[in-house]
Order: sequence, then structure tokens, then C-alpha cells
Amino acid sequence: MKVLTKAIAIAAASVLLSSCDTSTRVANTTSEAAVRVTQVSPASYQGSSGDVLESACGKWRLSAQQVERFFQLSERSDESSYDAFYQIPCSISGKLDADGKSWNFVIAGGATATWTNENEIRHWGCAEKACGPLVLMPYDGMNPDQ
Repeated sequence: MKVLTKAIAIAAASVLLSSCDTSTRVANTTSEAAVRVTQVSPASYQGSSGDVLESACGKWRLSAQQVERFFQLSERSDESSYDAFYQIPCSISGKLDADGKSWNFVIAGGATATWTNENEIRHWGCAEKACGPLVLMPYDGMNPDQ
């Protein structure tokens, strides 16, 4: 009986904790075939000169296929969920077509991204382990010991 009670308590706590997330997630409705990357620019560094990240940023490269993979793995959010991801002063930008529209994209080194066009901004974040090789600092819930 104690084991069952403990299991129920853990399940209830899990449900309550999951409801504490204040960011609004939107299902990734962009299908694999729907995203077509048309341009990828080299990484751009915006941090302090001489910082260790400057060298890493200079070596970071993504192909069009890798950009498409990043967005396939990412979750779209109604608002910026950047507080859950590292903010790295390095990004890769480019252009893509999705949902019948042309977009400018920016993928930040900490696994966040945006799509923009004249009328809309879409926010993305990738917490999937498979995104690790695609970014400079993969998602770890802001807990580097994980």
C-alpha cells in the first residue's frame, strides 16, 4: 500500500511540476518536407574580442540540410523561451521557405532560433539531444552538470 501511495504522490507531483512551465509551446506543425533552406550564411560573432567563444564561433558551420534538421527537431514557442537556453553571442542566419512563406532565420549557438518575415516572428528552441552536434552549447536545462 505504501508503494502505491508513493507512486501516486510522485505522479501527482510530476503533473504539477510540468504545469509550472510558463512558456507557451506550440506543436511543431512544420513537416519535414515543408522546410526548404535556400541560403545559409557563415556564423557571425557578436561577443567580446578574444573570448574563447570567438574561435568556436568561427569554426561553426551548418549546411542547408543541418538547418532543416535543426528545425525538424525544434519546438516552436509562442514567445521567446530563451531563459531555458544558453545565450551565446554567435549565430547562423539565412533564408528558408515554409508554410507557403519566405522567412529569414537566425539560429543562435545556444539552440534557440527565430523565423521572421514582414508580418510574423516565430520562436524556436531545440532541447533534443540530436540538436547537440548542430549548436555550440546544447540544451541542458541550464544545468551543466546534467
